[in-house]
Amino acid sequence: MVLARVCLLTGLASFSSALWAQTMYVSDVQFVAIRSAPNGSASVVERAIKSGEAMEILQKGDEFTKVRTHDGNEGWIQNYFLMDDPASRDRVDQLSSKVASLEQQRQSLQVNLDALQQERNTLKSSLDQTEQQRTSLSNKLSNLDSEVKAVDQWKSEKTVLTQQISTLQSDLSNTKEENQRLRKNENVSWFVTGAGAVLAGVILGVMLSMFKRRKKQSEWV
Repeated sequence: MVLARVCLLTGLASFSSALWAQTMYVSDVQFVAIRSAPNGSASVVERAIKSGEAMEILQKGDEFTKVRTHDGNEGWIQNYFLMDDPASRDRVDQLSSKVASLEQQRQSLQVNLDALQQERNTLKSSLDQTEQQRTSLSNKLSNLDSEVKAVDQWKSEKTVLTQQISTLQSDLSNTKEENQRLRKNENVSWFVTGAGAVLAGVILGVMLSMFKRRKKQSEWV
């Protein structure tokens, strides 16, 4: 029976410890100490525990609470040194630290934003230059198309002129041949005319000679 009661009490103590395993904080005082027993005259287990330090609650009494520090030391501390929330000074420090961290994040984000803005401006400038180059190339291409059309038209006109020159050369050759033929005919005509004139002169001379002879003969008779 005694052994059973000891086991039961041990189990209840373990259950009570598990039930009270929560975290509380040292109140806004400079330093406190935990003692080996739940009274102010018991020996000190750990001293100089700072305000705001978190401790695990093992067992809670009316005036004292058994705690475990972050170093693993267990002892008793008066209840009025404990509070459920961190000390206001620690919360201010935490909030200040959080504000400082958020400010650093904001500054970092601002730096990234400025870098992105600068990159955007660089890309926009590059895009504008590319657009200008595209416009310039488009104008050059349009000019080349006009020049190609002009060359094609010149080639077409050249072909027509070549054909006209060839036709004119053929006509000129034919004209030269006709001119030479006409000159030959003209020479023959002049030759015939001259020969006719000479023949007419000879005939006229002969006729005049005969007429004179007849006249003399008639006079003689």
